[in-house]
Amino acid sequence: MQTIDSLRRRALLLTTAGGLVASLAACNSALPLPTATLGTAVTTVIATRTLSLEAGAWEAFPVTLPASGTLRVSLEWGDAANDVRLLVMGSNCRSLSSLEDCPIRRTGVRQGKQSEAVYPEVSGRHTVWVGNLGPGAETVSATVELTYQPIEPVRDLPSPDPEPERKHPRDPRDK
Repeated sequence: MQTIDSLRRRALLLTTAGGLVASLAACNSALPLPTATLGTAVTTVIATRTLSLEAGAWEAFPVTLPASGTLRVSLEWGDAANDVRLLVMGSNCRSLSSLEDCPIRRTGVRQGKQSEAVYPEVSGRHTVWVGNLGPGAETVSATVELTYQPIEPVRDLPSPDPEPERKHPRDPRDK
């Protein structure tokens, strides 16, 4: 199991790389995915958020996955006495008041001052809900990652050999 410091270093590295990719893709409508060797799983940071939540408050943010894979949402906060909750729901979930229209797809599993939700074999749009049930105010760091298998790129077909140069239409070497 990784330590919190190694997770933070990994998140910082992935966040920096993700920020570079996002800044280069600002003109494109689709976020380009990092390239990797075929068959090797790739993990990329999709989003990071820092949320300031009073006791009893919930906040949501949308997540769009650029490829199909395993979604991992991780939370960290400062006070173990606070009851911080994590929910992954459909993209149409704008309120927690109507759970019939908005089923919970994954909930976070808490360990100390951390919580994590893992959602394998998923794609598309989702809403991440983070709540602080208290007793005190809390600052929560959220990291959303996607692990996926890159697909083999379509390769260009080789160019056909150029036509041999012909000197005369009745040249016997052309037969």
